[in-house]
Amino acid sequence: MEKFVGVCVIVSGTAHGLVTQDHFREWWGYGVFFLATAICLIGFGLALLTDAIDPRYMPGNVHRIRRLMYAVGALGILGILGLYALTRTLGIPLGPGSGSVEQVGAIDLVAKTTELLAVAGLAVLLVKTRPREIQP
Repeated sequence: MEKFVGVCVIVSGTAHGLVTQDHFREWWGYGVFFLATAICLIGFGLALLTDAIDPRYMPGNVHRIRRLMYAVGALGILGILGLYALTRTLGIPLGPGSGSVEQVGAIDLVAKTTELLAVAGLAVLLVKTRPREIQP
């Protein structure tokens, strides 16, 4: 499941990276947001694909760290999805395009589909890795 989620997140990050230059042309703030989003998504996806949190290389409670990574990743991607919904319904919240409603594009559908799949996969991982209660 981690590998599937990792691929989904990398696809989404790549989609954000592909439109970064267009957003820099609109305003530097939009470009920085898309660049940072692409870097974070691709980095997170690579961490999932490569099993970066490996007990052989990390001290401490790896199980807890992985769960934290899943939760933070899911919340971050939900934030991206929420901002997308906002910019497609109510309008862009800041910058020179403030208030204008963006159109839905083909690359948006790829990014949002993979993000929804990633959030679903992260939710499954959180459920599967939840701590078990110790029976007396």
